[in-house]
Parts: sequence; C-alpha cells; structure tokens
Amino acid sequence: MDGNLYYRADPDDAHPIDVVLMAEGMRPIRGRVIDVYVDGIGVRLPRSTALPLGTPVELGLSVPHAKRPVALSAVVRARKEGRSFRRYGFRFTSRQEIEDKIPQGLYSIFNRRRAERYYLTEKLDVSVIPDGRFEPLPAKLGDVSLVGTSVVVDPKAEHVLAKADRMSVCLDQTVMQVVEETGKTRPARDPSIIDVIVHNRILLDNGVRYGCEFDPSQADAAAKARLLVDFVVDREQALLEE
Repeated sequence: MDGNLYYRADPDDAHPIDVVLMAEGMRPIRGRVIDVYVDGIGVRLPRSTALPLGTPVELGLSVPHAKRPVALSAVVRARKEGRSFRRYGFRFTSRQEIEDKIPQGLYSIFNRRRAERYYLTEKLDVSVIPDGRFEPLPAKLGDVSLVGTSVVVDPKAEHVLAKADRMSVCLDQTVMQVVEETGKTRPARDPSIIDVIVHNRILLDNGVRYGCEFDPSQADAAAKARLLVDFVVDREQALLEE
C-alpha cells in the first residue's frame, strides 16, 4: 500500500484477526487484518467506509491467545480501493503502547515466514568485497532479514562481481547511527563486516541487485544479522516520525 513500508507478513488464514475500528463521530466498524507492518497494520473494511487520511482511530484487535481484544491507538495513513471493500493502512501511534499491551510482540501472532524482510526507505551506503579481492566496491543496502540481505551496485561493478558467489558486506560506522527519543544520536552496535553467499542477481534500470544469504559458517553470523535488523528497524522508525 505504501512504497516506504519495510516489513510485511500475512495473517494466518486459520487464525484470522478481527478488528473493531472506533473513530470520533462514527459508529464502530468491523473489519479484518490482512497485512501487518513493523509499525502498523492493513485492514479490510466495508466499501462504504470513508476515513480521511490522518484521522486518529482506536483499533480493537481480537488476537489469538488473548483473553480480550487489545486496543491500540493508530492513524489512517493509506487507502486502496477494492471492488467490494476498501483496504486501509494504519500506523500505530505508540510503539511503547504495543510493547506494554502485547509484551510478546505484536508480530508473533501472525503467520511467520522463514524470516521477515525489512525494507529501507532510504538505502544505506555500504561496500562489498568479492571473495579473493581486497578493493571494496560501493553499494547500497536494499533490504534485510535475519537470514540475508540485498545489495545494489553500479552495472559496471558486475564485471568484477560476475564470478563472485561469496562477498563481504562492509558497513560504515559513521552511517550506523541510532536516533534516541531525546533526539540525540549514538553509534549503533556495528556489525562491521558480514559475509554473504550470492544466490541471485537481477539487472535493474540503474544497477544490479544481488540477493544474498548471510554465510552461516561465519562466526557470530546470527548475532550480526540481529544487530543489523535492529538498526534498520530503529532507523526506519525515526524516519517515519520526522
């Protein structure tokens, strides 16, 4: 629904999540969750529903294993027309509210893929070093998950990388900054260098995209992946709040 969203998972059809939407001056509206993002949800509502973007609402979620519906504050941020319904995107107002009301994390109630993928609103500057070489090549980090990442390089770099099935992705600590609630920045715990295995590549209009798996044989590979994902989530949240 929104090109800047960076995480998506689909609810488990066997355990649907019903929603009751409440907004000032409106009767409660019933719908169903169809997407979940790292900072909100997508909901299918009746075709007659007309919510202006930016409207504050309260969402009552009937989540599995909860004794009663969980009420979360949100704002309408997107709308898409369907033939018999409207699909609305809602951004949660408070991340702390989610953690307080659903301690185990909202996203654990959804059908999990092998690893959720986090997309970056603004691509992160990195560099890549193909196996057996020492000179780094500039690249952009496209998205990350706990098992892999994508990087985009200039088409000219493909002549160097064409035979590479393994690379190292290097992160610049000056870029890895985390914005705290006070507005101050601090260096993220930098994973520095992550070894990857190239599984696929595709030619784009302005570059070549490499789909990579974090090399499981690398020491602390899982810990480095977790640090990178945590950094991306914090960075995207800060960008959305600007």
